[in-house]
Amino acid sequence: EEAGSHEDPLVKEALEDQLDEIFKDGGRKIYEGYVDDPRNTDNAWLETTACLFFVDAAAATKLQLQGGSDALHAQWLDVDDELLDPRNDSLYADHRHFIRLAFDQEKNFLLGAR
Repeated sequence: EEAGSHEDPLVKEALEDQLDEIFKDGGRKIYEGYVDDPRNTDNAWLETTACLFFVDAAAATKLQLQGGSDALHAQWLDVDDELLDPRNDSLYADHRHFIRLAFDQEKNFLLGAR
């Protein structure tokens, strides 16, 4: 949500319309449960639901992401070997794990075998 926060009401409305179209089907649930997160303590921990939404390249170029308080550097990333390398610290907490789960569950679709 914050990645799409824009001051210009016309830009914001166009973005909301695009997001409504992308998110209308609810996505595919990839994971639900405990998250290995540095903010976890013995008495409190994070749980999440990760869903996969497909956004084609044309739609992605129209979505102007902008960082907010929770996602300072919101951006599109190519999922490649470098991003998935465990030594790469550009992803937060369990996000790499969620990408791997999505790929494993949707391998045929992601590789173009529809």
